[in-house]
Amino acid sequence: MRRRGVVFIGATAMAAAVLFSVFHDKLDTVSSRSGRAAIPEYHDASKPVETAVGREFMIVLEADKATGFRWQLDASLDKTLLQVVEIKRSAAKTKQGARQVKDLWTFKGLREGEITVPFGSAGSVGETPRAKMIFTVIIKK
Repeated sequence: MRRRGVVFIGATAMAAAVLFSVFHDKLDTVSSRSGRAAIPEYHDASKPVETAVGREFMIVLEADKATGFRWQLDASLDKTLLQVVEIKRSAAKTKQGARQVKDLWTFKGLREGEITVPFGSAGSVGETPRAKMIFTVIIKK
């Protein structure tokens, strides 16, 4: 009888490990803001981000976990106009099985106005940027 209990516990632990490995990449994308309305996402720097005072929005940038390629702000922002709420990294597998990594920048508009948000890509913090993306953010009342 005791052996059955040990086997059951072992099988349960193995199943939990398999489920964790299958869903691990998806765990990064689960928002910590459960219950709130979805935050608008912006991927294209050629189109302006339009938001309202007090609203959050997310800028999503393609990155590369294997090489350490990530996005960083290229300049200081006017902190009376726009607040960085959260910066995180998300990894998922595409339908073709490739690993897709994204840097997720959540901002909040603090007052009415317009601001440019310049990003530069680098292998590590402080490295000279390899690529640039500049988003224009319009904050309305």
